[in-house]
Amino acid sequence: MRHSAARGHGRPTPGCSPAVRWLASATPPKALPAGHAVAVWWEFLKTADAARRLFATHGYGATSMETIAGETGVAVRTIYAAFGAKREILSLICERWLEEAGARELAGEL
Repeated sequence: MRHSAARGHGRPTPGCSPAVRWLASATPPKALPAGHAVAVWWEFLKTADAARRLFATHGYGATSMETIAGETGVAVRTIYAAFGAKREILSLICERWLEEAGARELAGEL
C-alpha cells in the first residue's frame, strides 16, 4: 500500500499527491499565501466530495476523471495536475474518512 496510514502510522507517505498530504489533516496548506491556500484547499474538497458521490452512484471503475471534472466545473487538466490519478482522489476520500471517524485514535487504543 502507498500510504503509511494504511499501515497504521497515521500519516500519508511523502509520495502522496499534494492534495492527499494537505487534506489528510483537514487544515488548509500553509505553504501558499493564505487566501490562495484556502481557495485551493476548498477546490480539493469539492473535487473529493463530487468524486465520492460519483463513485457511490456509478462505481469507481465507471467514473472517469472527465466525469469528476464535469461534476465540479473544474477543467480536466486541473484535476490531473492536482491529483495525478483517480486513485489519489480515492486515497484522499479514504484519508478524510479515517480522520472524520477518528479511526487512528481508536486503533491506538487497541
